[in-house]
Amino acid sequence: MAKKKMNIFKLLALIFIFIPLGFVLLLVTVFIISMAVRGAIFDNTKTKVTKDGIELVTPLGSASMGSHFSCNIYGDDAVVLEDVEEVTKGILTGTSMKNKYKLKAVSAGTSFAVVVHHTGGMNIRDCSIYKITVNEDLDVTYELRKHKGLYRKYKGLCIWAHEGDELQTADGNTIFLTEEQVNDIAIPYYGQNSDVEEVPQKGLYVLKVNNRTYNFDLENGKIYSVNDTLIIDEELLPYYKEIFAKIS
Repeated sequence: MAKKKMNIFKLLALIFIFIPLGFVLLLVTVFIISMAVRGAIFDNTKTKVTKDGIELVTPLGSASMGSHFSCNIYGDDAVVLEDVEEVTKGILTGTSMKNKYKLKAVSAGTSFAVVVHHTGGMNIRDCSIYKITVNEDLDVTYELRKHKGLYRKYKGLCIWAHEGDELQTADGNTIFLTEEQVNDIAIPYYGQNSDVEEVPQKGLYVLKVNNRTYNFDLENGKIYSVNDTLIIDEELLPYYKEIFAKIS
């Protein structure tokens, strides 16, 4: 009888050991499978034309860099932003991320979607400019231009104004930007580097941001700053003109 009781105690002990262990192993297995599925979804999430529009996928970002993204649309009202989804893989600071912007085609025309990759502190890592064309049947085609823009290490530049920054208009008036005006000019001032040129003295918009001065020659599509002359993206230039004219 004592031996039988001993066997029962051993059996109960094994049950109490292996049930939690099995539960832990199950959780680990589910976690590994989940990570593998997330990784596969992440790797296969790419920009593509859909049946009713287009999905724009940002470049790779990471949690350790403080990555976040923005998307602004200019031009004809050919597409509208319907939804944005963050896609990730990894854990904690090792998390990699992308944003997926779902744009719906609503009318024939051409729109420009400017997708910007920000890193910690609102630094600009890169920018993707999508020229999206919608035909009468609401079929979508697109072209992509990419620019680098972190300080002056790469070709290209991006300037972001803040509330209270000073803007001198082309006719010489000085404006301290309101939050609404800052939002109006929240278009990336991207351009390709050119040879340094002498700054014209008249007809410029002058923006002062973070102790730097940027001179916008919108007639000739150029931006002048310290030791830099940039040529504004030609197809975005008309929207610069509209935005600055509205402010002034």
